[in-house]
Amino acid sequence: MKTYTKRDLDLARLASVLDCEGCLTIRWHEGNKLSISLSVQMTSDEYCLLFKSYFGGQFHKKKQITKGGLPVFRYHASREVAKEVIKSLYPYLLIKKSRAELALKIHSIKLSHGGHDKRISEKWKLAKELVSMNSKKGGQISKVLQFPIPNA
Repeated sequence: MKTYTKRDLDLARLASVLDCEGCLTIRWHEGNKLSISLSVQMTSDEYCLLFKSYFGGQFHKKKQITKGGLPVFRYHASREVAKEVIKSLYPYLLIKKSRAELALKIHSIKLSHGGHDKRISEKWKLAKELVSMNSKKGGQISKVLQFPIPNA
């Protein structure tokens, strides 16, 4: 029988939190650059702090409160930190496993500078697919992220 470490159990717990309360998405930066991003937002700070203690990233208490008057806490990671979170939690994910796989593929496509890299269309196609998975209406990436899509 396999023995599980505290880290194994914590990663499984964090994966379930990401599955239920998290969001894997794409951020757009000037120059048509895309980077992966993930966030977890909830009314309890314990899991957000656990994410931060394992992976780094940012944690803060939001100004907003719930309708019931509870505080809202947020954990956020992007780029390399987001990649490490996703890679570490991937074996334990159930609901967001396909989104995690897309995010890792997007992150793995490193474009050359100058804007003439042929893989830009592949990266944008994957980004559109990930954003569409996140949108309840299957919205277009340009509406969800509010930036122009290059003709690639």
